[in-house]
Amino acid sequence: MVRLRSSIVSLVALVALAACSDAPAVLEPTLDASASAARKPKGGSTAPTSPTAPTSPTSPSTGTTVTGCDGSAVALTGDEKAQLDLHNARRSQLGLATFCVHPALMSAARAHSADMMAKNYMSHTSADGTAFNTRIANHGYPGWYVGENIAWGSSYLGTASSVFDWWVKSPAHYANITNGGLREVGIGVAYGWYQGYSGAAVWTVDFGTR
Repeated sequence: MVRLRSSIVSLVALVALAACSDAPAVLEPTLDASASAARKPKGGSTAPTSPTAPTSPTSPSTGTTVTGCDGSAVALTGDEKAQLDLHNARRSQLGLATFCVHPALMSAARAHSADMMAKNYMSHTSADGTAFNTRIANHGYPGWYVGENIAWGSSYLGTASSVFDWWVKSPAHYANITNGGLREVGIGVAYGWYQGYSGAAVWTVDFGTR
């Protein structure tokens, strides 16, 4: 069984356009995804908080280093780099500028994936009630326009390519991926037992513009 759950939450209009369905009853590969976008006034800032350490994968993929948006070296896991490459390949095909990796967005995305994995939930709103755009700001990202895609999958559906393929098929998620106004990105993935499934991967991709 493959199941996709999507919701769009606009923090401008404060309207939920689609609700999540119940989790599947059988333990087969499953995928769940959701997308959000929000704007905030320029100049707004929130003091950074200490990020939550991401859950360690059971089989860590080989990592790599990329040059971040600010010129610093940013370390990515192999899975994070694969997801970045998929996003940028699609943007290149459409003639859009590729995403650069922002350290604060990486921190926010990794922390959210780890939190969702540890507390067994899937939402743009953190378990403590923090809205996703506030959470991103709390990790030190100064952007005024931010978006987020989240998903989880078990077995082969948790791979970077499977999750990306589902996002591409969903208009809400694809809109974030191909939004020319969003130019920076952070990617985080946590691995483990999740919502009754072993070998699951929980993904967060945070987008932004400064």
